[in-house]
Amino acid sequence: MLKFALDYSVYGTTNENIVFLVHGFKGFKDWGFFPYVAQNIAERTNFQVITFNFSHNGVIFGDTEITDLQKFENNTYSLEIQDLITMISLTKEGCFGKKATSIYLLGHSRGGGIVLLTTALLQNPVIKKVVTYATINHVDRFDNPLWQKQGYIEVVNGRNGQVLRLGKALYEDIQQFKDTKLNILQAVGNIDTPVLLIHGTQDESVPYQESEAIYKLRKENQKKTNLLLIENTGHTFGIKHPFTKTSPELEKLIEHTISFLLS
Repeated sequence: MLKFALDYSVYGTTNENIVFLVHGFKGFKDWGFFPYVAQNIAERTNFQVITFNFSHNGVIFGDTEITDLQKFENNTYSLEIQDLITMISLTKEGCFGKKATSIYLLGHSRGGGIVLLTTALLQNPVIKKVVTYATINHVDRFDNPLWQKQGYIEVVNGRNGQVLRLGKALYEDIQQFKDTKLNILQAVGNIDTPVLLIHGTQDESVPYQESEAIYKLRKENQKKTNLLLIENTGHTFGIKHPFTKTSPELEKLIEHTISFLLS
């Protein structure tokens, strides 16, 4: 059996249908709407839903803050893809109760890019459907000449004002692979798996046009794709952390996700 050390949570009962809900940049499995969305999907589809922290997201087991700054600094897209591949591989071993016959991948923001890239890389027929929330469509997102020169750049965690570093490993990962295995727009043209794209039209972090571009490209390649643009909502669909109550926009996201998964 594979060994793993990723912090994960399971929602719903043991099932051959497994949904992986993947967090984004500066995110973690228990952020904001993640537990609420996971619980709703599990209850209303009877699928098993699993959320997990990426190995280098900087959140220590059981915590809800980024405290391992070194790991966060050393994180890369390639590491996150490998983490997701590891979780998918574990379903073959029955590590979550039963061996999966159908896997569904859901990802928010950068996590959306990760699920798209992973699906294209694996080309595994057990992956039945993919859903993205406010997904990115390219990985080279920081135009800062200091990154290469000094080996890192700093970003601010808008939730708590924490200053975080993006390190040399991420820079090199992007430069080496942005036109190949990390090319999201190229990847989506190679995915036969049905895809649902959901994005808010007032997204302040990732413009909704990034999902529109994916939709257009997939339609040109005659791939099964749905696009839902939710009006007057931003990157987190009206939800902040900690989660206190839902929003109409989040409920719309959940309804469309469940309908897509069950269709």
